[in-house]
Amino acid sequence: MRYIIGLFFIIIGVLFVFQGFNLDLILRMGINFSKFWPFLLIIIGISILSKEIKWLKIINIFLLFGFLLSLIFWDYNNNVFIFKEYKDYEKMEFEILPDSNNLDLYFDLSTLNIEISTDSESDKISGYYYGPMILNIDKKGNSIFFKNEKIFGTDYKMFIKIPEKYLYNFYLECGVVNIELNNIKNVIKILSIDSGVININGKIKSFDKNMYLDMDGGVSKIKLIVPKKTTYSLNYDGGIKSINISKNLIEDIDGNLRGNIEAGVLNIKLETEE
Repeated sequence: MRYIIGLFFIIIGVLFVFQGFNLDLILRMGINFSKFWPFLLIIIGISILSKEIKWLKIINIFLLFGFLLSLIFWDYNNNVFIFKEYKDYEKMEFEILPDSNNLDLYFDLSTLNIEISTDSESDKISGYYYGPMILNIDKKGNSIFFKNEKIFGTDYKMFIKIPEKYLYNFYLECGVVNIELNNIKNVIKILSIDSGVININGKIKSFDKNMYLDMDGGVSKIKLIVPKKTTYSLNYDGGIKSINISKNLIEDIDGNLRGNIEAGVLNIKLETEE
């Protein structure tokens, strides 16, 4: 068993040597661990049984080797974040007429891949999703809840349009969350995420309202394109971090983009259109 773990670290070391210290590799491993960690329970169970049945040790070695390799090489872009198999599920549409101009949206799911766009014409929040079960979507006053009672295996792909006439606070508690901001006119006041793995990507074309990021994740990656001269103020804390912020942005304590970000592994890239 120790030889396999040693080989695992050798492979990681070789990858770092040829790719440089690549945070994307760590991000991939974090995402893949969140997806495949139940294999550890199987490995532990077989390890207990192997004390009585010796040949199970061989099976356990192959399982452990496969698990470690999947952490490194499984293509999360095609299997977790892009959610390639979502069309195997039924398309479920939803439409919500808000009762308030200030809305709180709560998402409580195992894995969520959500694409957010804004709508300048509609009065209703609308969209559709793909997933293994029908979501419970409840509206209570100015709060809207998207959740599933099932704890594990609730992987969802969601497309949501939010009317520009309202203001929003997004609260997401997920094992893995991927957010795509689709060239939005920002009307999100708070984007709060508590997740093992966080990936935020996309474009903000204008700031009608300042956005505050409140993020706590094991592995977090933020890559945004924002308008030139956007102002920002970010506090971040990460054990391993890479921060790249365009010189076209202006640091300002009352900036358009503010926030507090904590992560074990953190990658932030803010850039502007050329």
